[in-house]
Amino acid sequence: MLAVFAREGSTAAAARALASDETTVVRRLRRLGKALGADVVAKVDRRYQLTAAGRQAARHVGDMALAAQALGGEVAGLEHPAGVVRLTALRAIVDGIVIPRYAELRERFPGISIDFLADARNLDLARGEADVAVRLALPTGPDIFGRKLADISFAAYARAGAEDRCPLHWLTYTEPLGVLPEAQWLAAHVPRQHVAARSNSIEGLAGLVAGGHGGAVLPCFLADAQASLARVTAPPFGPGPCLTREAWTAVHESQRRVPAVRAVIDWLVSVFSTRFK
Repeated sequence: MLAVFAREGSTAAAARALASDETTVVRRLRRLGKALGADVVAKVDRRYQLTAAGRQAARHVGDMALAAQALGGEVAGLEHPAGVVRLTALRAIVDGIVIPRYAELRERFPGISIDFLADARNLDLARGEADVAVRLALPTGPDIFGRKLADISFAAYARAGAEDRCPLHWLTYTEPLGVLPEAQWLAAHVPRQHVAARSNSIEGLAGLVAGGHGGAVLPCFLADAQASLARVTAPPFGPGPCLTREAWTAVHESQRRVPAVRAVIDWLVSVFSTRFK
């Protein structure tokens, strides 16, 4: 009532805006004044005008209306998030884990679409190179927030049919990827002269193994799904996993409250929790 009167400037105009009558408008304004302990309107030259208390109260009412409108927009965004979200991860994760479940996200949130950025590099979230990342390590950096998705197992693999003996040759990552835990594990167990080839991608290593060029430490979710690969059974390389790495989401502070980004992260949690029980 007060906000309408302040906007319209007279009891007659306020009554028309509210589909009411002037008497009712005046009565409600006076009732509001009693509740506040100070008159919000006073009659001056046969017209009702806002008092100082009324003008102050009207400003607060306006702020409350703007806040309610903004909150309503946020709630609507949470219920029906929409927009393009750029998701970056290793190609093996994008192709093997995320894309096969994409229909579930689209069915629940048809207003969201994803740009899949399959990249071995850690794209810079702070500089806006991507909105959400899936990384195989705890995210670090200023204003970067993470949420754990799963523990991912790695094991040693050879070409199917040759897994019952320890490979003579091994395959690992090129520099600077030699710092990865799986590369470090292999370096601790295999002399350098037994490394036959190197690659800068998981898919490259898997292809070399399938071609019979040696053994490699690969993520189990990728290698177990390929009939051409089998876990090495000879200790200490197998047959069980030789190490695990944590998968995390990473998001910059500027993006983590965006409804569409939050919906994508929640969906990723569901995808990984189902895949890696």
